Amino acid sequence: MFTDKRLAEICQEAYQCKSWSKGGVEILFKHGADANVFAFRGTELNGPDILKDLRACPWWSSELGGWFHKGFLKGAELSLGFIEPLATLSKKPVILTGHSLGGAEAQIVAMFLAKKVGDLKVITFGSPRVGFNRARKLLEGVPVTLYRNGIDIVTEVPTILPWDHVTPLKCLYSPQKDRFGNHRIGEYVQNL
Repeated sequence: MFTDKRLAEICQEAYQCKSWSKGGVEILFKHGADANVFAFRGTELNGPDILKDLRACPWWSSELGGWFHKGFLKGAELSLGFIEPLATLSKKPVILTGHSLGGAEAQIVAMFLAKKVGDLKVITFGSPRVGFNRARKLLEGVPVTLYRNGIDIVTEVPTILPWDHVTPLKCLYSPQKDRFGNHRIGEYVQNL
C-alpha cells in the first residue's frame, strides 16, 4: 500500500534511481498492487536543475489556459510523453508525487492529466508554488496533499507576483529550526 510515508520514501529513492530521464527531468515509476506511482526527482545541485528553479518568470500555457512558473512548466511538458500513455491506460489509480522541484512538476503534470485520468491523486513534499490562482481550478476534484516540513523555506517561493499553492499546505512538526534543513526529503520521511 502506498501510504504518504511510503511515497516520501519513493521520492527519496528517486534521487538514486530512475525509470525515465529527459532534459533534467527524472522520474521513478513504481507499479503496485493498488496504484501506479510516478515520483519526480527534486533539485540536485547542478546547473540545469538550479536554472530550472530560477526560471520563475510567469509563462503562459495555452493548453492549460494560465500562468505558470516557466521552469516547472517546461519540465512537466517534457515528461508528458512518458507519463500520459501509461497513466491514461492504467486500470489502477495513478499517484503523482515528488519532492521540491519534483513536487512542482508533479502538480503541473496532474493539471494536464486531470480530465484524462479517472483516478488521479497528487502528494508532494516541500513543493514550491507553481502558478497563479488558475492552477487551483485545474485540479478541482483531484485529491491533492502538499506537505510542508517545519519551516521549510522552499514552500514559500516564488514570493513575487501572485504565486499560489493549489491547496493549503499540510504542515508536519519538526523540532529542527533550520529553514533549509527542514527541506531535505529525509526529514519528510522521518516526520511522517
